[in-house]
Amino acid sequence: MIIAAVLLMAGCAKDGETGPQGPQGPAGQNGLDGTANVDSYTIIAGPSDWQTVAGQNTVRRVIQSVPEITQSTIDFGVVVVYWVQSDGSLIQLPAQTYIGSTLVNITPRVKAGFVYVDAWPVSSAPGGIWTFRAAWASKYLPVHEITESIKADMIRQ
Repeated sequence: MIIAAVLLMAGCAKDGETGPQGPQGPAGQNGLDGTANVDSYTIIAGPSDWQTVAGQNTVRRVIQSVPEITQSTIDFGVVVVYWVQSDGSLIQLPAQTYIGSTLVNITPRVKAGFVYVDAWPVSSAPGGIWTFRAAWASKYLPVHEITESIKADMIRQ
């Protein structure tokens, strides 16, 4: 039995003539299913943009109106918020960083029409200029596709 299987396998060849061209596939939908449908908004926050959250003395929040993010986008699509580093690299939120010797959480929240970015625990507004990028698609896309689209958009700018 083993000898028959070996002989049968030895008679098989991987190299042969290429078969005929297959039929053309159906046309795409003009990018409706691709990353061309990713939109984004840049949020730039200085020290005066961080507000103390009522009843939470160690939480500071940046609130940005983004009317293009609809309830439908939240329900059926995806929204991702990135922290843009000085070298242009992106860190997807939530993230952590040190401010002085304190480990600070940077967390996003999204509601229809708004993006919130919280920093906690902090005793005062974070110093310097902070840049965030909210990106969204009206239907679900894997986060890596959104990230690649945002990187390509930043290079074009």
